[in-house]
Amino acid sequence: MPAKGLIKHKRWKSETMRVHYIKTKDVRMTVGTWNVAGRIPDDDLEIDEWLCMDQPTDIYIIG
Repeated sequence: MPAKGLIKHKRWKSETMRVHYIKTKDVRMTVGTWNVAGRIPDDDLEIDEWLCMDQPTDIYIIG
């Protein structure tokens, strides 16, 4: 069985290495559902308003 100091050292090394491959970035997302309950959208639906195109986002998720 390895010494406790060795296990702690390996964990510390893992935490240090993590900094090298994890990058974070703030993104804006729009999430929406289409055809809820099997109903078709109204004829006067403005898709630009529905997707908030006046403030575009980085990622759109539509289900």
